[in-house]
Amino acid sequence: MRSFLSNRTKTNTLMESVKIKSVYQSASLIAQDISFQPRNNQISFRSIFSQIVQDIPLRMPQGVEGIRICCSGRSGGAEIARTECGKYGKTSRNVFHQKIDYAPAEVSTRYGISGVKVRISYSKNKKGRAISETCSRGREPDGTQLGFGRYGTKSCRAGRLSYRAIEAARRAIIGQFHRAMSGQFRRNGKIWVRVLADLPITGKPAEVRMGRGKGNPTGWIARVSTGQISFEMDGVSLSNARQAATLAAHKPCSSTKFVLWS
Repeated sequence: MRSFLSNRTKTNTLMESVKIKSVYQSASLIAQDISFQPRNNQISFRSIFSQIVQDIPLRMPQGVEGIRICCSGRSGGAEIARTECGKYGKTSRNVFHQKIDYAPAEVSTRYGISGVKVRISYSKNKKGRAISETCSRGREPDGTQLGFGRYGTKSCRAGRLSYRAIEAARRAIIGQFHRAMSGQFRRNGKIWVRVLADLPITGKPAEVRMGRGKGNPTGWIARVSTGQISFEMDGVSLSNARQAATLAAHKPCSSTKFVLWS
């Protein structure tokens, strides 16, 4: 398989095997399983979810806290598309430190394309490494290694990034790709933002005396540690990626370096 893909793509292909104890601990495997079933036979989303729910209680002691599956499209040939969701256990999407694995999938039916989204929530007290398929490289997404693209930018020192600097760096990378590759970037190029501005900054207006609590939020920042990946790119050439990383390094107030997948 490695030699076949290398000959077809004319690139060095790297394949790694990941051992998974149970299918119900990986969101991507469940999404692919759900997307393949309507292609072979006429089966509804509710019946597919009911079969999955029957096996979930047996997997709960292994670290799975909850699962949520959503299917969007013209279910059963309806004129108006709708979204049907099934939930079992706890799946909190509003907590940043919650261990959640997410994977989307598409299925082509005679009524159009339907989308499937799967979210799996892991328990916090689980020992060992959490099984997550969000990182396509098969590595643990700790933020210090490339997990999605072939190229990226890594922070050389710890600091803070404002939401304005993150957006400016993202636009600088996309602008460089559009100028260098024209419409080819829209077809093959991809970019991932690995930092999230989730800490609010408050401020008080002028001539306000002390006390009375904090002021209103004026912006958002992200804490960046040394060696953390900020942006990842794929589907572009090495020269274009290096030039885009150089332009993006001037936007945030922290030093970064260009890294390659090895």
